Amino acid sequence: MKHLILKLILPLTLFSFVLITKWAYVLPEDAPADMLFGFPLPYRCSGWHTSLSTQFFIAEMVFDLLVYFVFWLFLISFINRLVSLKPGRAIVVATWLIAVLSLCLPLIMPPNPTMYLKPEGILNTAK
Repeated sequence: MKHLILKLILPLTLFSFVLITKWAYVLPEDAPADMLFGFPLPYRCSGWHTSLSTQFFIAEMVFDLLVYFVFWLFLISFINRLVSLKPGRAIVVATWLIAVLSLCLPLIMPPNPTMYLKPEGILNTAK
């Protein structure tokens, strides 16, 4: 089982962490309207203290990573009990490559994607 953690579970955890998210529209009391990103707990949003910044909530981010890790651990261990999993070198390299590329995805995206997601009536409250 230890080899499956490094070969399959960890890259699937990182891949899920980047691609599975939920957006929440919030109205903080002392900040402008904002979008929070993350699932099951939001861990990222635009900076409330300065423009063009992003703030991360570390405790929520660690909790999200732990949830994804436990999910993949249970799923892979259940499948491993039914069928003995022995991933080949190509599968291991492919999963790690996909995981690393998915971690690079937020670097090429804009720091605040809500500037492109402003449909009338949701974020544009001032006219």
